[in-house]
Amino acid sequence: MRRTDWRGRTVGILYNARAALVRGFARDALSEADTLRTVALARRSLRALGARVVDLGLGRDARAVLGRLARRPPDVVLNLCDAPLGDVALEPHLPAALELLGVPYTGAGPAALELCRHKPAVKERLRAAGIPTPAWTVVPPHQPLPAWNVWPAIVKPAAEDASCGIDRGSVVRDQRALRARVERLHRRYREPALVERFVGGRELNVALVGGPPPRVLPYGEIDFSAMPADRPRIVTFDAKWRAGGTEDRGTRSVAAGPLPPAVRRALRDHALAAWRITGVRDYARVDFRLDERHRPFVLEVNPNPDLSPDAGLARAWERAGGDWTGLLLAILEGALRRGPR
Repeated sequence: MRRTDWRGRTVGILYNARAALVRGFARDALSEADTLRTVALARRSLRALGARVVDLGLGRDARAVLGRLARRPPDVVLNLCDAPLGDVALEPHLPAALELLGVPYTGAGPAALELCRHKPAVKERLRAAGIPTPAWTVVPPHQPLPAWNVWPAIVKPAAEDASCGIDRGSVVRDQRALRARVERLHRRYREPALVERFVGGRELNVALVGGPPPRVLPYGEIDFSAMPADRPRIVTFDAKWRAGGTEDRGTRSVAAGPLPPAVRRALRDHALAAWRITGVRDYARVDFRLDERHRPFVLEVNPNPDLSPDAGLARAWERAGGDWTGLLLAILEGALRRGPR
């Protein structure tokens, strides 16, 4: 589609209007506040093209938004809501409702969102397909700590996103620290903890847009060179959402440095396989770490990743020669072509 083709079209922007979450740390709501800035930018960009923008901000009661969608459905919905009513567990429900209403929407469908929210389930599927992912175990609340002797390890909530629950204490090196970190996450998130072998090499990410098959964008890398020596080289919550802080400055998103051809091929092949296995669509990001032998391991598959202009997806799109509005339209066009399901 040409940009002029958006004149007169109706685009709904669906998002969580409440910058608050039902569990976790109070600071976790910063990720929702960042989404509001992306909503404002999308609204301005679409109106500049002549599109009619419908605000679909979810407050405490979803019925008003769902009723509006049923009565006057837009041509397409830009789904930026990953925590309806402040609960990430409800994320798959909105796409399901949109499908029942027959409204095209951007991003992954209900099944893919539910799968990718549960990191251990994704890792099981990756392992079954022969795609390398770090060794792991899962510790449910009120269960004894299983045998674990792989150090260092990283501990994260098993079913959160946006780096929630990840901080400088997430990398542990002995049983005592492991137990303390698992108990901390159980108290705050009331869900299983994922304990994973920490792969300490370069962190890379592969963004994919469009499809099927998706376009593989130029690889990104996290530059940890400015990270203080006393902090682990990981992307914590503060690194992602507290702009200008020490961990933000120590985790710059940059174009990937030189890589052996075999590693570049493996990154591409594994990312495309992860896309197929999880059923994500329109846009996604696959995060990797290299081990000491330069072998890539998939850390996570991110459906509907952060769409803000300074996030990894938009930076990869720009490295491919596009601008942010072009990325937004590419995602919307994919939803329009696909239709309601």
